[in-house]
Amino acid sequence: MAENYTQIFEIVAPDSAAREQRVDVSVRVKNIDPGWDHLISCKANYDGMLFIDEAAIINAGGDRLFAGHFTMPNKDIVVDVSTYYPVGPDWILDDQAQASVSLEAGGPVGCLPVVLLGLTLTAGITAAIVTVAS
Repeated sequence: MAENYTQIFEIVAPDSAAREQRVDVSVRVKNIDPGWDHLISCKANYDGMLFIDEAAIINAGGDRLFAGHFTMPNKDIVVDVSTYYPVGPDWILDDQAQASVSLEAGGPVGCLPVVLLGLTLTAGITAAIVTVAS
């Protein structure tokens, strides 16, 4: 990437998260132009779901923290981060980076607890019948 004015030098996100857990993400962006302040836009998304979309002036040589969050879906995801700078009415892509968040394995889901309860009741009734018949 060109990195004309910015460098994404840190993405902080957990390595993994449970389904439906809040996932906090922060992105630190540096203005690598030592002579000028720049208006910079930072965007972060996963699968096209935008959760950071903010613009700020970053002082020459300085950095800025952008933060956002999303709810973990039922799959592994990749967070895509991009920075942009304006030229007239257009925003020009400047830098990109990624971070992965894996889905944590969860406990029993769906109808499994109901099936286990049914098997337990069936075993209990069978034991009672065997006891009475003896």
